[in-house]
Amino acid sequence: MKKSLKFLSLMSLGVLTLCSCNEKKPDFNPINENIKLLTPIGAPTLGIYESVLSPNTTVTSNPKEIPVELQNAAIDGDHKNMIVFDSITTSKLIKAGKVQAEFLGLLTKGNFYLAGYNKKESDEITKDSYIVSFNEGSITDQVLKYINPSIYENKQIHYVAAVNQAAAVLKSGMHEGHRVDYVFIAEPALTTVMKVNNNDLDIANDISIKYVINDEIEKKSGGKYNYIPQAGLFCKKAFYDTNKEIVDSYLKDSVYKNLDNAINNIDETTKVIEAYVEKKEDVSKKFGFDIETAKDLQKSGNNRFGLADKENLKCGSKPTTLQDIYKFVALISGK
Repeated sequence: MKKSLKFLSLMSLGVLTLCSCNEKKPDFNPINENIKLLTPIGAPTLGIYESVLSPNTTVTSNPKEIPVELQNAAIDGDHKNMIVFDSITTSKLIKAGKVQAEFLGLLTKGNFYLAGYNKKESDEITKDSYIVSFNEGSITDQVLKYINPSIYENKQIHYVAAVNQAAAVLKSGMHEGHRVDYVFIAEPALTTVMKVNNNDLDIANDISIKYVINDEIEKKSGGKYNYIPQAGLFCKKAFYDTNKEIVDSYLKDSVYKNLDNAINNIDETTKVIEAYVEKKEDVSKKFGFDIETAKDLQKSGNNRFGLADKENLKCGSKPTTLQDIYKFVALISGK
């Protein structure tokens, strides 16, 4: 009897092993082979994860490559026909006639925060508060000025070049020998710093959130805007005008679904990424973040990546247009 049970156990183990080896991979909808896409690494890639897994997609950590390709109307050879780039910069280039492209919708709508170092959420920003931001003169800089002009009038803003440098300042609480009170920062850098500072034994380096920037924009604009037009998806005119069916299908069958999953069903999204990226460490290289960070920031529909709603796409029920972006810039800049 014991031998029989042992034999059955071995058989069961074999069946389980066989099943696991032949386990079906989660659904993956390959994008049309004619679509050749260029995107920066980071948050926007989560909203087009199937595209990032395509061999026709190039993900770059050098943002300077993108406007060069965007302003080149060619779509043959190694040139791309789909581009992900800052929507405000691109809309200005389109308006100036320097770029010939169709705006297909937003991928990210702003994932920015003003974080306090050793501050309570209830603490007030005073005229003596030392504040660090990045990208002086950028739209995010203008947004912070729109939300709280007094900190600019009092010349309390000190700048670093990029968000990774802002993250280093927030982690240490120091900038050029000065104790820092607040840092303007984006996700996922904010969560990365908070995980370290808020989970060690030193309570004096804890990080709190003073402003969720999108919420503050909504309050200040009287509900007109609750987003920053961030990463947009653009299609070169030469391709769009002759391949509208391919573009429409790509939006409806891939991007629409990807944005929805990445906001409302992150487990489904990460299953696909893990199934089609051979090594765990390659996820960060390909997307700019790891699986754990994606799950942590997007769990329960929190959407801390700041992905845009699928309905804002050209194929959606509430499409964002270039006119919407121009109006936003006018509001923020006061022009």
